[in-house]
Amino acid sequence: MYTTADASDFKKRRGLPEDYKVDGLLAPGTWDLYTDKHHLPYLVSALESLGVATTVNRIPGEELGHAFEFLHEGKRYWFVPVMGTAVM
Repeated sequence: MYTTADASDFKKRRGLPEDYKVDGLLAPGTWDLYTDKHHLPYLVSALESLGVATTVNRIPGEELGHAFEFLHEGKRYWFVPVMGTAVM
């Protein structure tokens, strides 16, 4: 069943504060089952090669799949590999 939800609805369901904001999203359309072992090391390596020293944390919640977030210069970024472009 399809529903319509806005950012406020999403934040309430996830238990996020109203002022929570995502400044950027990296969402490759790829099989996400092995994100921790296959995709995440490449993200960390790329960030390190760009001089971005940061910690990448898993975002809890089954409905977000294998979602991660990291902060850089006061901005929040999400890395969310999803199972193909149709899901994306």
